[in-house]
Amino acid sequence: FMNTTQKTSKSLIKKESKKLFRTIASLIDSSRRRVEKNVNAELTLLNWQIGKHIDETLAAIESAYGMEIVATLSQQLMDVFGKGYTISALSRIRQFYLFFPKQKIVATLSQLLSWSHFVELSNVKNGLARSYYTELCRIEHWSVRELRERIGSMLYERTAISKKPEKL
Repeated sequence: FMNTTQKTSKSLIKKESKKLFRTIASLIDSSRRRVEKNVNAELTLLNWQIGKHIDETLAAIESAYGMEIVATLSQQLMDVFGKGYTISALSRIRQFYLFFPKQKIVATLSQLLSWSHFVELSNVKNGLARSYYTELCRIEHWSVRELRERIGSMLYERTAISKKPEKL
């Protein structure tokens, strides 16, 4: 049989180890979130720079060669860096650059929005609508799923109509 001192010691050890675990688990989770945020910001800025270089190159040559250059680049990048650089991925990256041409703005937004957010925003062709969704996403801290739902429900269009009912 355990004496009272041993029971108290075991209880104290259990209590303190749970407390220590919660503290350390919280530190680990917090650090992981910061790392994820930093990696995402770097990926977004990298993609912006890639898009810029592709756009500048394509603007400087005849359009007939543009797709061949992108296809060749795609294959070269995939050979070295893996399958994330398909022709469609490079086209999406260039489109991202064209829709968000100011690096300073992208650098700021990339601290708040993920690359997946930018991909969704790049699907919005109307510049005013894209700005509207970008700003609300930034302010409201929408997840990618929430952003996709808002775009799909035509929130911008519904809001614009409700503010100008006389034009209907």
